[in-house]
Amino acid sequence: MNARRVLLLVVILLALTITPGAAQGNIEILVPVHGMFAAQESRDENQIYRVHLIDSYTGETTTLDYNQAMLSSVLPLSPNGDQLAISSRQLSVFSIWSRTDNLVLEYTLEGAQLYEPVGWSSDGQGVLLISYTQGAPGTKANSLSRFDRATGTQTTLLTFSDGESITGFSLPAGISQLQFLAFNHVNVNPVYDDWLLIQIRCINPLEVGSGDGRSVPETAYVNLTVLWNQQTGTTLSLNDFLGSNIGGSASPWYPDGQRLYLTTYSNQQYADHLIHFDPVSGSLEDIDGASDSPATMLFWLGAGNLMIGIRPEDDAGQAVYYLAELQDSGWYSTEFMRLETRVAARDWRFTASEDERRQLSCLFDQTLPSQLSIGMDGQVAFTDGTPSRLRSAPDLYSAQVTMMAEGTPFTVLDGPTCMDGYRWWQLRLGDGTLGWAAEADTAGYFLEPRP
Repeated sequence: MNARRVLLLVVILLALTITPGAAQGNIEILVPVHGMFAAQESRDENQIYRVHLIDSYTGETTTLDYNQAMLSSVLPLSPNGDQLAISSRQLSVFSIWSRTDNLVLEYTLEGAQLYEPVGWSSDGQGVLLISYTQGAPGTKANSLSRFDRATGTQTTLLTFSDGESITGFSLPAGISQLQFLAFNHVNVNPVYDDWLLIQIRCINPLEVGSGDGRSVPETAYVNLTVLWNQQTGTTLSLNDFLGSNIGGSASPWYPDGQRLYLTTYSNQQYADHLIHFDPVSGSLEDIDGASDSPATMLFWLGAGNLMIGIRPEDDAGQAVYYLAELQDSGWYSTEFMRLETRVAARDWRFTASEDERRQLSCLFDQTLPSQLSIGMDGQVAFTDGTPSRLRSAPDLYSAQVTMMAEGTPFTVLDGPTCMDGYRWWQLRLGDGTLGWAAEADTAGYFLEPRP
């Protein structure tokens, strides 16, 4: 490691006070959900000076004023919500002792012009960083590295210089060369953190000359988007899988690490995609899609297929946040809350109980009305002779436990929860086998009360 990149272990109390409601006051929450937003407040595009923690159930806001240096990037919350990662001229990782107490500075990392924290490892010990250092005159080196909090070491994973030809990743079909411009997004899989979604803004040098001579045509820019395993070096091209250029997403990974939300664009047309990812085989499946989303999606809520999206500004000059779900090629949404436009939500942690999680998952349930309840005896419905699957979890991609023939009796133990366009219940069969099965979709019932 370069001698300038020295890790200084500092355990000092900062003169940073947390003042509840200092800037936003209490927020009106239209759909109360147990969770916490971390938001950054800017005086202008280049000067972040406050971080807000917003309780999404009560609307109570706690504010951290950070006046020692201009903030350049905020990745506020570790997986357990107890640490903040904030960069100014250096990365600082803070421990939150309480919402009404001071903070303790754990580490500062120096040596680059700028560190941008982009993700945490699933155990909260590693922080993924993009760093920028001066290279040859007029250029800079752009590095992706992992900082280990336990050992205080920094390991470089990838480095590209401005204009460098991209190597090591599969290029989209029909493109023979791409040159590096910037890291657009790097997102760590929240469960299988060897897997990263990496999006690199590139330029196709063969397309540069196709413009009017005064500007670079839009077709020359490519968002190279891949899934990359940092241990094995395996890469999966999402450009080729979806057959289009891909937009950015602040948080594309579903909390179980096996689904992605991505937006493609072509000929000024945007389309949204839900993708299933198998981290073992590396296979991908496009499971749902639509256009005309009600908002720009930011985060997965953590219940069913619900997401949190934003419309930047309404008539009152506020940013409107929505709960939304892509279901059966269509969008459903409802307003969640509003923030002043200078305050932007940058991270989200879901803290709801399992019961609340299941109730929220059915917020936009479009299936036929339920005929089941906990404790009820039921049976597999008589339809066309097709058996129903009993699965290990309430989604279409969980392991199959067994097949249930028509008329198979069961007792309802828990539920419902909604996922993949179905309403699910936990069942116990006559031989004691446990699992989850879909009761209904929009067209018919698969389970019914026992006469």
